[in-house]
Amino acid sequence: MLQFYTGGCKAEMANTRTKLNEAMFFYKLLKENNKVYPDFNYFLNAFLNSARAVTWIMVSEYDKIDGFKEWYKNQKVDDETKILLDDINVLRVQSTKKEPVQANPVAQFNIDENSITDEVKERLKEINKKKVTITISTDDEEPKEGDISIKGRISGIINSVKEFPNEDIINKCEKYIIELDRLVGECEKQFEHLLPQATKKRPVINFTNGNLLL
Repeated sequence: MLQFYTGGCKAEMANTRTKLNEAMFFYKLLKENNKVYPDFNYFLNAFLNSARAVTWIMVSEYDKIDGFKEWYKNQKVDDETKILLDDINVLRVQSTKKEPVQANPVAQFNIDENSITDEVKERLKEINKKKVTITISTDDEEPKEGDISIKGRISGIINSVKEFPNEDIINKCEKYIIELDRLVGECEKQFEHLLPQATKKRPVINFTNGNLLL
């Protein structure tokens, strides 16, 4: 089989940046499919696995560069970021080793304090931890006899995962990708120029019937 290599291609992007771009790609799809299920969950799991691998690729790529190990070891984050990194790792382990991470839409309901009477509180104590049917109706609909009526407004809908039920998972993903972008940017500023020159990849043309040219 005859093969011809074409020229004019630029050197490859560093592996760490390529992996970060992959994570950003899945994050973009995650936002575009916000509350579109099951698509959102597919992209969520893809993002978690891709994003979590960025630092592994970084260590593999820069490990033999003078000064990198010490720089990486000395990277410090505040307590909030440390919690974020631990939370993302919990989800990544679940996604790859146990079961897919599943997000569900959860409505945030702000209760009208004036609708919570002593009678309502007593009724709620009676049904504590029992299964109930909740019906959302407009203000002009009268409650049926025996119903407990609580007034309020839905302030928003979040993508909730069972591990972190009170936070929109897409917010965690956004904070994480921002932190990764910062870390990769600082690494590149310090060490990218010390990487071996990337090999140029050139498109190959295979002639399946190349014997005609011989």
